[in-house]
Amino acid sequence: MTRRALIIANKWWEADPLVDVLSSSRSTPSLVRFIHKSERAGLRGIVEPSRGRIEIWCLQECMSPSKSGSSTEEKARVLPEIVGGDDIVLVVAFGTAATPTQASLNGSVVIGTNTFMFDPGAKDSTSHWKPPSLGKLISSSLDITTFAALTSESAYAHDVDSRFIPVPLNPASQPALKTDRDYVALADINVTNYADYSWADPLVVQAYESLELTQPIGSLDTTHAVVRACTKAPFMFVSGITDRVGFFSSEVSPAPYGQNFVAAHNAALAVAFAIPAITSVILSAS
Repeated sequence: MTRRALIIANKWWEADPLVDVLSSSRSTPSLVRFIHKSERAGLRGIVEPSRGRIEIWCLQECMSPSKSGSSTEEKARVLPEIVGGDDIVLVVAFGTAATPTQASLNGSVVIGTNTFMFDPGAKDSTSHWKPPSLGKLISSSLDITTFAALTSESAYAHDVDSRFIPVPLNPASQPALKTDRDYVALADINVTNYADYSWADPLVVQAYESLELTQPIGSLDTTHAVVRACTKAPFMFVSGITDRVGFFSSEVSPAPYGQNFVAAHNAALAVAFAIPAITSVILSAS
């Protein structure tokens, strides 16, 4: 059986910088060779180690164009076919996100393995997904040793940090790669109107904090936890930070192209320099 690792980007404008970074010899380790492929909708390309393969997906491109690109319900409909195979050894959810911090982390990259979903009840939403894991911490089967191999080597951190680009709006004083297996990706589900983030995002943070768990919040987005809910494979998330919770309108909306592109670019660097370790995960499972 051919073993696969999947990297699932949420929107097309997050997949584009990921593919750009993987396609450049200046932003990837020397042995990484990205091959553009379009065997089916949503598959952007692959990296082929000696055995198995690493697939790069754009979730939005798998969804019905008649649905909102932010529909959690539609994402949950198409994800099981992508991430549900028994041959998958690792799923990486990739995208942009916010952080519930006072100081800006904009432009930084956060990597973790836990997820939490909350539905804030947006009345104008066109998405109505009701997962059984709603309001619960979902952990990953990705073990400590493998997570460390994927994220913690000092050379890896230097190669990523040294290539970071500052985001245009309220950048972090020093964009950084922040990795912790305990980090939690919060998910704001069933929100299809960006304007609702201003009140919905803080409710998600409050819902998680009310559980009084010890695992720290890493990031908040709409999709990492949905990907996790649809797979049984070992899982981690990679978040490129665009804004602080509650500040979407001032830290993303005035310059969405630049803010999102740069944050996704920085997150893509973290993925690119994890490719050799991801390859080792595939080979060890083969």
